[in-house]
Amino acid sequence: MEEAILADLKNVRLKDASFVGGKNANLGELIGAGVSVPAGFAITTMAYSRLLETDTLKEKIANILSSIDLSKIESLQTGSADIRKQIEATEMSHDLIDGVRREYKKLALDGFAEPEVAVRSSATAEDLPSASARAQD
Repeated sequence: MEEAILADLKNVRLKDASFVGGKNANLGELIGAGVSVPAGFAITTMAYSRLLETDTLKEKIANILSSIDLSKIESLQTGSADIRKQIEATEMSHDLIDGVRREYKKLALDGFAEPEVAVRSSATAEDLPSASARAQD
């Protein structure tokens, strides 16, 4: 799983949460337990890691981060917008594009020429207790 850029949800389990995110890992557990879950796939953290290595994106982001004044909200907003622009301007790898197309076509095998899909973010740490807002003792 660590080297894969895509993962079929039926092959994903909680142990894979750091590669596919908590939501996807939980969906994989449900599928493994026999619960009826719509077919789907995850784009893994390996795809993101590869994207960062594209066109010196990692260095561009580091330069933006180093120029942010953390005490000024405007600086944070501008820096965030600049990073987003850099990511959006970076071309995805052909293996990722081809893989997503292939997985989408697999979803179409269930009788729909163009199946409707939901695209969800599933950050790898968003479901950790330390990442949630909760009352303190």
